[in-house]
Amino acid sequence: MSLASVITAFGASYTVTRYGSGSFSNGDWTPGSPSTFSIVASIQPISKPDLVTIPEGHRISDVKQVFTTTELRTRNGDADPDRITINSEAWEVYSVDHWPEFADHYVALVSRVSVTP
Repeated sequence: MSLASVITAFGASYTVTRYGSGSFSNGDWTPGSPSTFSIVASIQPISKPDLVTIPEGHRISDVKQVFTTTELRTRNGDADPDRITINSEAWEVYSVDHWPEFADHYVALVSRVSVTP
């Protein structure tokens, strides 16, 4: 059984919000229009070796690994990163590795989006 089929068989359905290109207007950032779609993924806690690779600003955040066969996107140019809804909370994708030679899957690191009042 390949990893891709394990993800499909044992993963759960999650909603991803993907943003189009944003722009600055009078010095304020306006995000692009969002669209949503569903993915099947396995969400796992981050391993200790991966913890060392997390950028400094994210080390204080809650971080998880997402295994999926669907491409996820980080911040790119003028498009905000994908956000995954996990247990009714938004998690932002900040790192993605594609493994095409090993069951063609993606491993993304996501951090919880803080909500400010």
